[in-house]
Amino acid sequence: MRIGISGVQVSGAPELVLKDSYWEGMTVILGTNNTFIIELGSIYAGVLSDLQATLTIYDFVGSTYTTSSSYPGSLFRNQSLHLRFNVSVPSNAYASHYRAELLLSFRADGAPHIQVIPLFVTVQGAPKLRCDISGGVRPGWPATVYLRVINLGDGVARNVMVSLTPTTVGVQVTSPLDLGIMNPMESREVPFQIYVGDNVDEAVTITATVTWGAQVGAGGQYTTTQALAVAEVGPKGLRVSAKEYYLDPGRINTVSFYVENEGGEWAYRATLSFQTPPGMAVMGGSSFELGDLAPGRMISIPVNLSLSSLESGPVQVLATLEWLDSGGERRTSSSTLGFYVRVPPGPYLVALSDTRVLKPGVPEPVGIILKNEGQEIARRVRANLVPSKDLALLSETGFDLGDLGPGDAKGVSILLYAANVSYGSLILTLELNYLDEHDSVRSQMIPLSFITEPPKQPLLTLIPLNSEIETDEATELSIKVRNEGGIAKDLRIELVFPSPEVGSVVGTGRAYIDALDRGEYAVRNFTVYISPQVYGAVQLIARLSYLDDAGIEHLDITTLGLKASGRPRVEVAHVSTVPTPLYPGDSSVKLIVLVTNLGNYVAKDLRLNLTSLPSSVKPSYSGSDSFLIPALPPGQTAEARFLLDVEEGAEPGRYDLKLVSKYGETELPLQIDEKARFKLVEFIASGKPRPGDRGVRLSLVLRNEAKADASDVVIEIITPYLTGTTSLALGDIPGRSNASAVMEVDVDKQAPLEVPLDIRVKWKQEGRSLSQTIKTTLSLQKEEGIGASSIAVITAVMTLLSVILLLRRRISLSKLFSPSHSEQEPS
Repeated sequence: MRIGISGVQVSGAPELVLKDSYWEGMTVILGTNNTFIIELGSIYAGVLSDLQATLTIYDFVGSTYTTSSSYPGSLFRNQSLHLRFNVSVPSNAYASHYRAELLLSFRADGAPHIQVIPLFVTVQGAPKLRCDISGGVRPGWPATVYLRVINLGDGVARNVMVSLTPTTVGVQVTSPLDLGIMNPMESREVPFQIYVGDNVDEAVTITATVTWGAQVGAGGQYTTTQALAVAEVGPKGLRVSAKEYYLDPGRINTVSFYVENEGGEWAYRATLSFQTPPGMAVMGGSSFELGDLAPGRMISIPVNLSLSSLESGPVQVLATLEWLDSGGERRTSSSTLGFYVRVPPGPYLVALSDTRVLKPGVPEPVGIILKNEGQEIARRVRANLVPSKDLALLSETGFDLGDLGPGDAKGVSILLYAANVSYGSLILTLELNYLDEHDSVRSQMIPLSFITEPPKQPLLTLIPLNSEIETDEATELSIKVRNEGGIAKDLRIELVFPSPEVGSVVGTGRAYIDALDRGEYAVRNFTVYISPQVYGAVQLIARLSYLDDAGIEHLDITTLGLKASGRPRVEVAHVSTVPTPLYPGDSSVKLIVLVTNLGNYVAKDLRLNLTSLPSSVKPSYSGSDSFLIPALPPGQTAEARFLLDVEEGAEPGRYDLKLVSKYGETELPLQIDEKARFKLVEFIASGKPRPGDRGVRLSLVLRNEAKADASDVVIEIITPYLTGTTSLALGDIPGRSNASAVMEVDVDKQAPLEVPLDIRVKWKQEGRSLSQTIKTTLSLQKEEGIGASSIAVITAVMTLLSVILLLRRRISLSKLFSPSHSEQEPS
């Protein structure tokens, strides 16, 4: 029989319910687009159509993120719908989970409806479920017992299933329980029916196994065995319960206990007493007077519980109620109340055994594993083993385990013997002593329970023998089925993936086993295929049906965790350089490489290194020949950039570089083309130029020594001592050819006798503008005597003086021969 617990409560009239939610492939890659899948179920009696869904994730790394999906078809009652939402997960989404809402707009039998479903989206978190059982039973009577399940993790738990297995003969329970989805820190108390036979007169032991899946990564499993007290009272009367379930170690905790008269008559002179385990005490006395309680009345009793600082994990308190009924007969009711002591900071050790069932009268090897689940190292761990009555330890009674760091585990092997007269459960107590990081002595007592009477019901476990599966390949998966209980017959196994996007089982996915007795096992092989885009942890759902010795059919549903892995193959898809083409002398060249993953698995931490560089090609700076790609999923491409310098004397040609990563290496071509290379063959100045000369003619011959052609060649003489025609276009100069030019310049008067010249040659080649500078000198002559200009000035001055003297002479002669002059001569 299966009991279904409804999923997340929706707002308004719930025509649709949330059945499941998870990331595709159970994997999230930060900084990329991911697919989030939400499964809805219709509970509407009519037809739903035209569904529009909007998923809003609140405070998604500082902002609100919205994405949509739709379903244009019709949805009938009990049908399921898988909606896919494209979610861009930020690269810094480091929180465990985020609050979200799903807004649904649809038509119900043609009428528009709106519904909002709250949910959580897990990114970095993981669920962690724990459970306990409380309640009392009476021989020969059905009873309601309460199973409390809590998600202590920081991630959403999905497909939560609880299997209940009574280990006491004559006890029947309803199992399994389907709890669906449980959000972080969500707690549920689920009632279930239990029937105890008339021959049961001691404690009833029940084993509860909780299995769950996760939105991201693998799920988990938790198993606990608890005892319920058997009381000789009727099903109605006084009942005790507690409000608080969490206790703190090393302090006094005030817990409110509630006593209610559920019967139809008065309860007189009622008392409440407690029996606590070691490490816990009731302050002020363990018995309380309650007085008389009318039918239906409830009272609250505050009780101070003192806990040792060494206590942690689940603890149980036996509460006993005594009263007189209306006929004066004394009545008694006992209940086991479960509490959870929070783990104190520092080291915290837990223990588990690989065997739970012991065969009476036969020595059996048992493996015990100690693990440090605390936050600090436990040093010099000493474990002493103390068996209970009817249980003998045939090996060492103590072990020195050394140091256990956080998360570390060590195992020991022991030999246990249960007496032939033993039955029920036996306890092996581990007394642990160790030092924390502050050299403080810490002690723990961990009881391990063993069942000595084999149950009549089968106790089956499924174990995958090969937990790592190649993606994009049909792989054989071997499942080991082991029976630790009574005989199981007609076993049928069925494997399915939770989503077809994850993978599929090739073939029928079913196997058959005729029978398995206690201690026997069988191996069955299946062929599974995992999609190429899936990697990391994946889950398989296993359905196991079988018959017990009485012919009653049972159904167990469990999940198997597998690791999907593959082989990345990184290849070069395209290579380019900036600038293009590449010539000797280029610096800070961008080498752009487009790489692609042709494998079937993600390439993580892909660091690409350029090797086999020629001596004339070097990285522009330290590290510019390396590039890191955090993750490259299968079928996707990424761009890697490198910066290189090419020396001027590099030989043109093709160079085969190597692109090396931890996934292998591949060749990378690098082409360096030849560029035009000029040489000044001849440089002549007209005459013998001196400082200050004008109109000096410079003749030069330029040769292109390379094979490459140069277009639009321009030469330019750069010096502060020459003016005039210092720039000249020469046109095209083919390879291995000469070009001549004549320039007329003026020489500065302050020019030195050896004038340094920079002759810059600029040209175009294959669309690029290039230049080259050639250095030379211009030799000038030193000035001697009077120069030509001085002679000209002197000649001009002498000519002027001659003209002046000639004019003065003419004036004097005219005066000599004038009439006035003749009269003055003597007679």
